[in-house]
Amino acid sequence: MDSADADELIRHADATLARVGKLRAVVADRIHASTDDIVTHALKSTPLEQLRPYLAPGARLGGLANSEYRTVADVHSVPARLLTQVPGVDIGAAQAVQAAAQAMADHLRATTRPQLRDGDTGLLTSLLTLTQADAPVKHLRRLMPRLRSRTASDRVVDSVAELIGQIEEAHHPEGDAWATYRLNPGHVDRMLSEFSSGTTDVDAAQGFVGAEMAAQADQTVLNRSLLHTELRGYQEFGVRYALARERVLLCDDLGLGKTLQALAVAAHLAAEQRRHTVVICQSNTGIHWAAETAKHTALRVVEIRGSRREDRLDEWKSSGGVAIVSYETLQRIKLPERPSLVIVDDAHLLRDPKSDRARAVRNVLTSDNRVLFLSGVPMHPRIGGFRHLADLLQPDVAGKVAPNAGERGSIAFRRAVDRVYLRRDYRDVIDELPMRIATEEWVRPTRTDRERYGQAVTSGNFNAIRQAAWPSGTPTPGAKLDRLVELVHEAHINSARVVVFSHFPAVLDVARKALPGNIFGPLDASVPDQQAVVDAFATDRGPAVLLAHIGAGALDLRRLNAPVVMIIAEPQWRPRTERQVIGRTQRLSELHTVRIHRLLAKGTVDEPIRRLAHDPDQAPPHQDEVVRAEQARLQRARLTAKFSGTD
Repeated sequence: MDSADADELIRHADATLARVGKLRAVVADRIHASTDDIVTHALKSTPLEQLRPYLAPGARLGGLANSEYRTVADVHSVPARLLTQVPGVDIGAAQAVQAAAQAMADHLRATTRPQLRDGDTGLLTSLLTLTQADAPVKHLRRLMPRLRSRTASDRVVDSVAELIGQIEEAHHPEGDAWATYRLNPGHVDRMLSEFSSGTTDVDAAQGFVGAEMAAQADQTVLNRSLLHTELRGYQEFGVRYALARERVLLCDDLGLGKTLQALAVAAHLAAEQRRHTVVICQSNTGIHWAAETAKHTALRVVEIRGSRREDRLDEWKSSGGVAIVSYETLQRIKLPERPSLVIVDDAHLLRDPKSDRARAVRNVLTSDNRVLFLSGVPMHPRIGGFRHLADLLQPDVAGKVAPNAGERGSIAFRRAVDRVYLRRDYRDVIDELPMRIATEEWVRPTRTDRERYGQAVTSGNFNAIRQAAWPSGTPTPGAKLDRLVELVHEAHINSARVVVFSHFPAVLDVARKALPGNIFGPLDASVPDQQAVVDAFATDRGPAVLLAHIGAGALDLRRLNAPVVMIIAEPQWRPRTERQVIGRTQRLSELHTVRIHRLLAKGTVDEPIRRLAHDPDQAPPHQDEVVRAEQARLQRARLTAKFSGTD
């Protein structure tokens, strides 16, 4: 297919999906209006006394119980300051009562099941169209990134054309709508219920934000001119949301592309001549941000570190780009230019407002710059930390968050704070995900890592060099090990199970000693009943990790009822081995999507070995050649450092 035909097919597919989106919006507005009427009527007829079960522990109605406010609707619809005019009711009590009223309204909205009436023929026709189009729409969404990347095969192109035809056919239902409905009412009733409670797949992909926030995001025009990578639908919504709201906390699940979304925001602003972005991150992830920026955007990368950091700050001031600075370095420098965008990675680390990190970040933020906090940690169980983060972003929103705001669950919390908080769980967007999501987790070795690595290179032992980025025996801090612990912790917080693969038993042993949660394995050919170990891991109720030798073969995880994250401890000398193990495990376990994180150390043998995977048809060099090349490279690096004084 030539470029013009591809562009036309993409436009046709986009228009088809947009038409479905508009129909969904019309249906949602009508059902929400009906549901709102039901909820409002219920609140008006509910005595205030019945609000007590929704109050946070320790909160009371106080003087409101004997005041002019008789129903839940009375306290739900007035400003909190008016409630304080009642004797004995301060602003804290008023906000607690209003939070309880909102919780009751949310509960009613989630449990209300609107019924189709005789006059709802138009609504029913739209619901029938959406139910018939549902499966092909989901399939088309999954194929769009491949189509946009211009790597789609003829088979994919044919599939897209066929799916467009099926969706267009759904817009022209035949026969009587009510007769069709009565033949199989289940699908329509289920969709009606999802629209009523706001739990459709579209609502989920948009993080269950309200209609006002969704509309603000949808109306934002995204400039893609400096962005190299095509965004998935939920990612594009996240970028538009961040641009529309300006100062927000993005808390998507592990592996859903928070970094890419943040860089897309930076690329948009740079294209609009707001060229200065600062990324604040942990010291061991700065190199990952540099690699991802170069991969996904046309933006300049300036790492603010080492003895030349002042020179690099001047370079960033004059030329713009993405300045990457660690939390620790931020405490020792002064930015020479006010940034257009401040991206703060692992923002949950700022939960203590008195910490040095929090103070350093607060000093960078001004009222007129855009701010994007990133975290993989869901905030509804952590209201105290969330309120502090929200206070740095949108203080007016933070002040309205009740202490018990998270008790009604993740969805209700996301709706309540949708002006500042966006989160999508893995299951919320699973229909948009490819079979595999692979992330290269590049880390910069610590001084101890480099010393250990240098000793291994001097020894000339190829296998020792490959595992030298890991401590041996007793776990000690190191770039790869620290990143592994962070990934496992984040996966567990998001209710995922973790499988760690390595070629080396010593690496698995260090991981066994260092990782949190319930550890199963290491699994290798010497284990007599491997499936028993795998099943114990799959059915364990706590946060669990399975350690497996890369040569142990495919894992049967069919008893696993949670998402799985796979972490590869080092690049494989034979990349086909890794692909086969993951591919066969995915097929055997019937996993929809697998999230893969590859731990890679910059400035080590990981770099040439990883390049082997990019050209699988080329025979690998002899291991001795790699050893000699690495010895020569380190010798050159030592000489350069000695005579130039560079960091």
